[in-house]
Amino acid sequence: MSKHRLALVCLATILIVSAAAIAVTSSPADDTETNAATEAPRYGFEVILAPAGIPGSYRMEATVRDLEGGKVVATPRMIIPAGKPGRAQEQVVDTDHEAVVDVEIKEDQQTAEIVFQVIGDHRSLTYARTTITLPGA
Repeated sequence: MSKHRLALVCLATILIVSAAAIAVTSSPADDTETNAATEAPRYGFEVILAPAGIPGSYRMEATVRDLEGGKVVATPRMIIPAGKPGRAQEQVVDTDHEAVVDVEIKEDQQTAEIVFQVIGDHRSLTYARTTITLPGA
């Protein structure tokens, strides 16, 4: 088993005022070509999905933290219509890395697929994928 395997730990799935909130941490993505993954920073993501006030649309607010110091390093945001994929991205503070959150609210508005990444040096440094059930589903 590779010592660089992806570790995905769902810390919480919480319902807050009709919003789905999740927190995920992940280890560096596997990099078998250079074995550099152990040097990559670790990031944690917190995401809130809530109705946007526009029928069939949701707002996504993500908070990305550097897990070593707990500092917030990015806060990508977007409005996503159900049935359409959306992407929010923002540069990570004090780095050349980019935090990327891809979200797709399924057409039936029952579930959402979320992919978190921090990209740097033309590769994924951190990667996590999850599917959540939306409130009221």
